Amino acid sequence: MNPLISLFSILVAGYICRQYLWLTKSRSRLPYPPGPKPKPLIGNALEIPTQMAWLTYAKWAETYRSDILHAEALGQHIIILNSREAAVDIMERRAANYSSRPSLPMLELMDWIDSNAPLLPHGDKWRRHRRVFQQGFRKDAAVQYEPIETKKIRQMLRGLLEAPDDLQAHIRTLAAAIIMAIVYGHNVSTKDDPYVFIAEKAVEDAAKAILPGASLVNAIPMLRHIPPWFPGATFHQIAGKTRELRYQMLNTGFDFVRKHMRDGTGEPSLLRSLLEASDANGGSAEYENILKGMSGTAYAAGADTTVSSIATFFYAMAISPNVQRKAQHEIDAVVGNDRLPEPGDRPLLPYVEAIYREVMRW
Repeated sequence: MNPLISLFSILVAGYICRQYLWLTKSRSRLPYPPGPKPKPLIGNALEIPTQMAWLTYAKWAETYRSDILHAEALGQHIIILNSREAAVDIMERRAANYSSRPSLPMLELMDWIDSNAPLLPHGDKWRRHRRVFQQGFRKDAAVQYEPIETKKIRQMLRGLLEAPDDLQAHIRTLAAAIIMAIVYGHNVSTKDDPYVFIAEKAVEDAAKAILPGASLVNAIPMLRHIPPWFPGATFHQIAGKTRELRYQMLNTGFDFVRKHMRDGTGEPSLLRSLLEASDANGGSAEYENILKGMSGTAYAAGADTTVSSIATFFYAMAISPNVQRKAQHEIDAVVGNDRLPEPGDRPLLPYVEAIYREVMRW
C-alpha cells in the first residue's frame, strides 16, 4: 500500500478513536450549555461563522434562550458568552476556574504562545510576564504617555485635513504610531512603515489560526507530527511563515532600542527604561525574552483595539449629528477656539466623557 495512504488512514482512524472516546466520556459529564446540534465527526464546523460572528451568536442566544452557548467544531469545544453579565460571572468572579488558555497546536507551531502573556496558561511564567506588563501599563503608569498620545493624535488630525478620504489609513497609522512610540521610541510617520507591516502581518496570521475550525491541526493535534511535504499539510508552511514574522516582530524593535542605547541616541521608551533597569542589576537572557514578549504583546493588544474604538467613534458621530453638535458646543465652551482639547480638560467635559464611555460600550 502507498505509504501516504497508510499514514492518512492511521491519522483518520486516530481521529475517529479520539471522537469515540470523547463521546464515551461525555456521557458521564455534566451537560454543556445549549447550542446547535453537532453533526457526526465534524460537529458544528460548517455553522461556525468566520465573519460578523456576533450576529450569528445573537441569533443563537434567542433560539436557545441562553446567554451561554456551546458549539463544537472538529472536536474543539467553544463556549460563547453572549452578555456582559455572563462574561463578568465567568471571567471575573470565577476567573480561577476559567481564565486559563486552551492548547492550540497551530499557535504552538507558530511559536506564538511561549512569549505572549495573554496566551500563556496560568502559572509562574504567566505571572512573570504579567508583572512586567503591568509595570508599564497599569493605570497610574499610563499617565506618562499622554504627551505622546497628544502629539500623535494632532499629527493624525493634520493628516486627516490634508487627505480626508483616507480615514481608515489615518486611524491605523495613529494606532501604530502611539504604541510604537511608547514601547520602542520609534516614530511611525507613514502607513507603509516596515515595523508596522511586520507586526500587523504576524498578528493577522495568528488571529486567523485561532478561528474555530480554521485549521484541522487544532482539532486533531496528532497531525502536527506529519511531515510538511505530506499532501494537505499546508498548515506547516503557514506556521513557518508566521513564525518567521513573529521572530522579526519580537527582535526588530528590540534590536532597534538596543542599538540606540549603545549609541546614546534615540527617544525614551518603555522598553528602553526596563532594559536600563535590568542592565543595572546584571540582566538575564530570560528577562530579555520576557521584555521582547511584552513589547510584541503590547502592539498586538493595542493596535487593533485602538483602531476599532476610533472607527466606532467616527461612525457614531456620523449617524448621530445632534450628539456631535452637543459635544462640539461643550468643547467650544470649555476649551475655546484657539487650541485643541488636552488630557487636562477631560474632567471639565462630562458630555464628551459620556460619548467616550458609550463608544467603549459599543
